[in-house]
Amino acid sequence: MSVLPPIKRFTLEDYSTVTTIPAFCAKLFYPLNLFMNATYSALNNGLTIQSNMIGQIAQVSSITSNSSGIATTTVNWNYPQTPPIGVVVMNCTVSGQGVMFPLTTWNYNAGVVKVSFQFVTITTGAVVTDTAKTYNLTLLVSGG
Repeated sequence: MSVLPPIKRFTLEDYSTVTTIPAFCAKLFYPLNLFMNATYSALNNGLTIQSNMIGQIAQVSSITSNSSGIATTTVNWNYPQTPPIGVVVMNCTVSGQGVMFPLTTWNYNAGVVKVSFQFVTITTGAVVTDTAKTYNLTLLVSGG
């Protein structure tokens, strides 16, 4: 997990007492190198969703659809200051086998994202509603 460093502001007041170029460089390069090392480390070690964006991964286990292939679940949104702008199905399995991604709709109200799914299958070339099954899903809910 990597976290981008906080941004450091350089102000004229920070350097008002500096009278030589070596002293200026010493004073400037220290915070600049701290920032560059932290940024390089963050980019080199992988940025994570939880640490670097308004978003969260939700693991939804054992969600059962009805006989028409419809299921609903909720995700508690961890960022009340910013409403979510999207929900993406990252993974969806049934009985350990990968399945087609469901048609997804969602809405947000009072800190809760309600996600509805329509599970479908292809039968003799036609897209039809799936039967009742139990799925495991991984969702990415992102804010903007």
